[in-house]
Amino acid sequence: MTDPPAVLLEGQNTNHSLVFLLQGRKRYVQTEDANTVIIQDERYPGGWICRVENGPCLFERAHSAQVRNQVDTPPEGSWRTIGRDTASQYSLKHITFSPLTEEYLNQEKFRPWDEMLKDIKQTVGIPAGLYYDFGCGTGSMSKRLQGLSPKMRVVGFDLNPEMIAAAKQQCNECDFRRMNLANLDLEDTSLEKADGIWSAFLISYFHPDALESILSNWKSLLHPGGWICLVEINGLFSTHKSLDTKCSEYCSNLDFRMQKTGYDPFASQRLRKICEKVGLQILVEKKYEDRELYFNGQASSMQLEAWRKRLNRPGIKRLFYEEFSNRAEAASSEFLKCLESTSHTSSGFVSFMICRVP
Repeated sequence: MTDPPAVLLEGQNTNHSLVFLLQGRKRYVQTEDANTVIIQDERYPGGWICRVENGPCLFERAHSAQVRNQVDTPPEGSWRTIGRDTASQYSLKHITFSPLTEEYLNQEKFRPWDEMLKDIKQTVGIPAGLYYDFGCGTGSMSKRLQGLSPKMRVVGFDLNPEMIAAAKQQCNECDFRRMNLANLDLEDTSLEKADGIWSAFLISYFHPDALESILSNWKSLLHPGGWICLVEINGLFSTHKSLDTKCSEYCSNLDFRMQKTGYDPFASQRLRKICEKVGLQILVEKKYEDRELYFNGQASSMQLEAWRKRLNRPGIKRLFYEEFSNRAEAASSEFLKCLESTSHTSSGFVSFMICRVP
């Protein structure tokens, strides 16, 4: 992966933002004015542009000037559009991949995506049309969905620009956009009606009181007969136990503390009721194993490494500190010992639900 691999162009006075890669067909050209860098895309040979969602749009940082040399990366700072009736201000920021991106990419091998795709095909047939991947992360499922049929068009959405950049590297065939799916303004969005929505491990990040309105908004984006597939965890730390460690004592309260900090590991338990309340027809409801999140017996070296990296995330380290104070490191080590134990068991599962718009 290049460093930085992408840039974020964010509207200062609008909700519009765009992530685009630095490699590929675009070129970034410095002019005789050292402060002027313009963006050329060979698909639009008539101008120097940055492609935005609603078509090509010219950008400038200073004034028109003669091309001096090509640069690898456009500079950070304020940019504005030209060539439109109304100019828009943008902020350009470099995106670099953190260890979290690599961690997410490595976790994909544990996820039961292929089995879930079989359930989708058996339930709704081979999809065709427009499909949204809400909370697309690194784009692994978007790529799988796109591979189901050449008649599909998949658009992935995520709030994290780093994830959007990784997804664009993973799948050239899909479109990826940065958007806050919790505060989706249906009157101010350019989203088309879709034939299906896939969303995995996203609902847990939303406030419980907002779930009904969020799912109602998502439903309104679907054609009649369209489907939505929701995938969520059911518990995290509290599901793991062993006979020869103090894991139960140390970690039973962690999931409930997570609920207070904005992440609900039990959100899946409310999905059926909320889906029915917003008028979605539940077609399939299943429990899936996940070879990283939930397993029985002694953890493999790959499983242990995945959990070790999870425990190293700043948010998780803060969670342990808030719960255990000066015993945080000991509690984290005790949890890993639990996973390494031959008597280790987990009661957790991944909830899988397919619903349809009547």
